Amino acid sequence: MWDVEPGSREAIVRVIRTVAPDTKRLGGIRLPDCGLGDDELRQLLEELHQSGIRTHDADRTLCKREADGQVWLRLTDAPPGVGRQSITMAVDQILAHLQSIDDEVFEAEWPELQNAMYHARASARDWQDAMLCRPWEARLAIKAAKFTGREFMIKTGRDLAAVALMLPHNGKLNVTVNSSLEVLDSPAWQQIALHHHGELNLKFPFFDDYCGHPDPCDDLLPPLVGSRYNQISIMEPELLEVEEQRRLLALLHESGVRTDGSGVTRIMCGYDDDIRLMITDEPPPASDLDPSIKNDGCCLC
Repeated sequence: MWDVEPGSREAIVRVIRTVAPDTKRLGGIRLPDCGLGDDELRQLLEELHQSGIRTHDADRTLCKREADGQVWLRLTDAPPGVGRQSITMAVDQILAHLQSIDDEVFEAEWPELQNAMYHARASARDWQDAMLCRPWEARLAIKAAKFTGREFMIKTGRDLAAVALMLPHNGKLNVTVNSSLEVLDSPAWQQIALHHHGELNLKFPFFDDYCGHPDPCDDLLPPLVGSRYNQISIMEPELLEVEEQRRLLALLHESGVRTDGSGVTRIMCGYDDDIRLMITDEPPPASDLDPSIKNDGCCLC
């Protein structure tokens, strides 16, 4: 059945019931360009199995989604098992195998391992876990970066390690950091500062209640030293007093952080109620609120 669109599950069931022979056993069921989601496929498999439809397969009743988008339905006398639990078990087996083999075996099995991950409908996080099993394998990092897309949140040490490995292959990944200082106290944070070229959103730990009020982001700054950014914005400036904003600006400048732009280092009004930190080689004036300083039509905060 070609060009299966989302929401067409009931129509597919009717067609298969109609064309199935008296024995209700088919050689195979293939759905090229299948647009059904996981829940719809699960329901489709269950309804066909309850209707007595079977294919010439052994072992389990399941569906397999190929890398090119087509789906194979395998219906045996065993009850369906396409739920996320069974998929996770299959992925877990693959991850355990990745950890147990040497480089020579990995090289020989790489095509089969890719197919196994596709058949298990591995998620972006599954590919990241596979990459973390063998962090020296660039091919796994490339796959993880491809499936991760453009957005990633760092909350744990595992997230930090994953981003550090993916960034050389996806430098424009938009990263949001919402973790403790303990998590960021790692060489992986330095790797992220080195390779990252996308949007980096920092939810500074001192904003969180459990962190109290230590000096602003001191431990986050060293890896950023010497880096030049397109722009640095504070998305919720109301969380910082004006004096804290000035102190942060001076601290970033003294640490060697720079942004694009010219003129003196200053605080500017941004968009959507945020503020921008323009950090150049020139230090901030005695009063960084000097209303005479302008840039690109933006007024100073």
